[in-house]
Amino acid sequence: MPGYQECLDRAVHAADFSLLLESLFDAQPQDDALAVQLPSRLCRQRSSEQRAWCRLIAQWLFFLHLLEMDLPRGAEDYFSVPPFGDDTPDLQTLLQYRGGIAVFPLADMSGGKPQKCRLFLVDAVFANDHRAKLKGTGKVIPEQCSVFLSSAMEFDGNSWQLAASLAGRALEADTGIRRGLAWHWIATGAVYDGEVRKVEIGNKTQLDTKRHWLLPESERTALSGEQYVFVDSVEQAWNWVLGKKIVSSAVSLMEPVEELHILVGESQAPVIACALMIWPQKIILYRTEKTKEHSAVCRRVLETCKLSVEEKSVPSDDMCALNGLFEAAFSDSSRKNIVVNPTGGNRLMGYAALLAAAKNTQVQAVYRDTDGKDFELQILSFKGGKVLNGIQEVCRFPQKWSKKICWDKLFHYRGKFSNEEFLALFPFVSW
Repeated sequence: MPGYQECLDRAVHAADFSLLLESLFDAQPQDDALAVQLPSRLCRQRSSEQRAWCRLIAQWLFFLHLLEMDLPRGAEDYFSVPPFGDDTPDLQTLLQYRGGIAVFPLADMSGGKPQKCRLFLVDAVFANDHRAKLKGTGKVIPEQCSVFLSSAMEFDGNSWQLAASLAGRALEADTGIRRGLAWHWIATGAVYDGEVRKVEIGNKTQLDTKRHWLLPESERTALSGEQYVFVDSVEQAWNWVLGKKIVSSAVSLMEPVEELHILVGESQAPVIACALMIWPQKIILYRTEKTKEHSAVCRRVLETCKLSVEEKSVPSDDMCALNGLFEAAFSDSSRKNIVVNPTGGNRLMGYAALLAAAKNTQVQAVYRDTDGKDFELQILSFKGGKVLNGIQEVCRFPQKWSKKICWDKLFHYRGKFSNEEFLALFPFVSW
């Protein structure tokens, strides 16, 4: 991507200068903005084209200011320019305040190309800001703030609200976070009481951009790709901007589960509860020499329920061997739905299984919390170097088997069952 000076030099001689000047806002600071030579002569020309030139340059200077970057020499030539239109504050006035910046997409309903729109949330009140252009400002734009938009395109709706909510959080964030939001993300979604809701997407995702997208969870089934992140709350979207590795999400357990890989420990109840709730097409039990007998009991119960079960013997103390074994086991995930329950066995086995799953974005991990609600599972998905974590009620077992199982004891028993106690929960199983 070209640097600041290259973007400016190209734009000076370009027929469509506005397009090239727009690239200033996406350019990464590989060169020092302080060293950029601004085309000051343009400020002294009065054509409508040159005034538009000046407004874009002034807007970029304000952009740099809000991201706490030094302004280039010659910036003072643009201080009298209003970056957002003739009836808005000039650059010198705006430079007294701080703010946050977020980008949202605008669809062209007439069939033209979509556009990026930068939303500037400024920590000051101006009577002539762009609040009147927006629908449903309500709780989204704080009363003590003003909002300015980079695009003059007419639009209707509330798809700007997620971007505005994130810009508001950026006001109080560290410089690096504010820069990351302004440079790397594009967000669309309506917001109501912190929830991100569906909006009309249209041709927005046809934008030529390398940014990551923050979209409503409702769009998950319509769009796919590593550039898309789906969120159901402003908090969740902000966690993505912050770069948190574990993010709360509305992730759902894949269906059907073709293979459920389970690490067997000395506590059989979570193993069996998880397997029966998911009711997969095939179960692989990983046992050590120490848990061989426990695995055999679990297998007997599951096979009596007509589930397909396979046992595999694994070492308990060789991290490299375990990790290689799980990576090989998950290698078919592009062709089948694979889930792993890594909470049995010892910690080393669990770490190896999770590390292998995290390398494969098609594998999910599950965990049955004995303190959680009945039939709830923690679901983990792995995407873009992050762990997406959600809770889901899972009841996929046939009713004819459900009525035969002592679910209350299975979910809430504390401690370890003897094999005899455990089998007593399943009176239909002979041993």
